[in-house]
Amino acid sequence: MRGLMQAQPLTTSSILEHAERCHGGQRIVSRMVEGPIHRCSYRELAARSRRLANALLSLGIAGDDVIG
Repeated sequence: MRGLMQAQPLTTSSILEHAERCHGGQRIVSRMVEGPIHRCSYRELAARSRRLANALLSLGIAGDDVIG
């Protein structure tokens, strides 16, 4: 069964990296609970996610810490 395994783990970050690399300009449209519509691209979402991860690291939060 070795040949059927993925080369990398299926994580949220790896999915987002793939979306940014292959579909960076594709728009994401979502609606907030209050009603306004929010639009961004996968490229913008990935950049925002990296900024959040770096901010958490600068606060001393490790990659395996649980936060809420």
